[in-house]
Amino acid sequence: MPVVLNLDGKHPKCRVPNDVWRISIDSEGRETCEGYWDLSYQPGPLDWNQLKRLKNLSDLTYRGPDATVLDFLASRECRVRTFTWSESGRSRFDFSTANAIDNLGIYVQKKSLQLKLPVHGRMDYLRLITPPSGCRVTVVCPKQGEGLRLMIYQGELLSISGLKQLTDLQLFNCRDVDIAAIAKAYPNLKSLDIMGKAVVLSGEAALSKLKSLEELNIHECYNMDVNSFPGPDQLPALQEVNFDGLRREDALLLKEKFQGIKELSIRGKRTAEWIANNLENPFRFWEDYFGATAGKKAMAAWKTASSSIPDSGKKPSKNTARKCLQAFVNVFNQLEQRTGLETDQREEIYDAFFQLVARLPAETVTE
Repeated sequence: MPVVLNLDGKHPKCRVPNDVWRISIDSEGRETCEGYWDLSYQPGPLDWNQLKRLKNLSDLTYRGPDATVLDFLASRECRVRTFTWSESGRSRFDFSTANAIDNLGIYVQKKSLQLKLPVHGRMDYLRLITPPSGCRVTVVCPKQGEGLRLMIYQGELLSISGLKQLTDLQLFNCRDVDIAAIAKAYPNLKSLDIMGKAVVLSGEAALSKLKSLEELNIHECYNMDVNSFPGPDQLPALQEVNFDGLRREDALLLKEKFQGIKELSIRGKRTAEWIANNLENPFRFWEDYFGATAGKKAMAAWKTASSSIPDSGKKPSKNTARKCLQAFVNVFNQLEQRTGLETDQREEIYDAFFQLVARLPAETVTE
């Protein structure tokens, strides 16, 4: 018998209103539903047609191996535009008949991936998440990726077969990036974003092969050969260049090199000492975005807490850990009272707090 979801509102803890637009489903029963957007159920086949009653459902995240979700996505009643699939156990995915998807995310588990994208409508985003080293990917899609934005999270650069006309590439949490490999794989790029922590860049001269490149963004790259970057005369379409997080001496050279570009932004100029001392600090960019006062207080709070709760070695007592975490939280409570905090600041505080908690032995952590 198919598993029945609690979509009728009778189960108070798993109530899912009919007007919900986003839902996350876990087929292993590992999570407890704390809100209507996050629903677990016990292992077993799921009747995906139950979701058709959710007329506003546009964002679906699924963790599990049930391939019949593809039939639901292909149904006429399905209005899901953003779909993310993890722990599928698959290396082949056929979304060619999907009815409404324009934003697709796949957690890549295998060393090879074959992916067919929807042939109906417009496909805007393809997200490949945590691909393993050496993964080989083939994508079948209309116009070989023209108009598509490819986003790769936490993986080595992939040279993907079938995307010769790709126009937008974003690399997240990357480490070693070879521009020459990018230019060879995707010669028609209009936009290139490289984001990581301590990115090591090579093949900078190959940017000159990207004659259609309009926008270049490089984030936290402290190892690059700025003298090898081509100038605006070799990049005729280039209109916008953004560097955020780089060596101070590189910033001076790049500012001179890219004179004449319509939009040029160079932020986060760092000394060697700053890089050595702050690269692991999750609040290292707060000074640039939220002001010197907030940035310095946040970075200092992390340094104090991180030294009291080290990533390795002897762990503090339960009482010491509690006081340390409370002091950490108090810093941000004071900032909230004085100037207020933005949503992305709150999210970064939350992530940093649980980084500290994760360092503690399980028996030390309580609700």
